[in-house]
Amino acid sequence: MIDAIPVKVALQSKGLRIDMFCPRCITKLETTNHVLMECPFAKKVWFGSKLNIKFPEKSAYDFKD
Repeated sequence: MIDAIPVKVALQSKGLRIDMFCPRCITKLETTNHVLMECPFAKKVWFGSKLNIKFPEKSAYDFKD
């Protein structure tokens, strides 16, 4: 399923008039990649978990991949 996560960029593309910045860091647009891989809050969750998942700083990957 594509764009199933209701991030702000996807919601605005469906016609909702909203602020598109991430509510946690307020510095980047809230996209799927940002919410799950790039946001400092998300990184703390991934790094603090027992999964020990780390994403490259300037990732060329899409979370869908």
